[in-house]
Amino acid sequence: MGGLRACDRGLYVSTGGFTKEARYEAGRANVPIRPLDLDAFVRRYVEVYDRDR
Repeated sequence: MGGLRACDRGLYVSTGGFTKEARYEAGRANVPIRPLDLDAFVRRYVEVYDRDR
């Protein structure tokens, strides 16, 4: 979060998932941050890949 400016949006991908506290901190950050675990990342990747083919 420290490197993001007010007009930025953040995407944080973790292969190990997120704790409840990490999700809480992302939700209350000053800039929009979306935490994605590995399963959610793969689902989104497949959606975009299939759409752009």
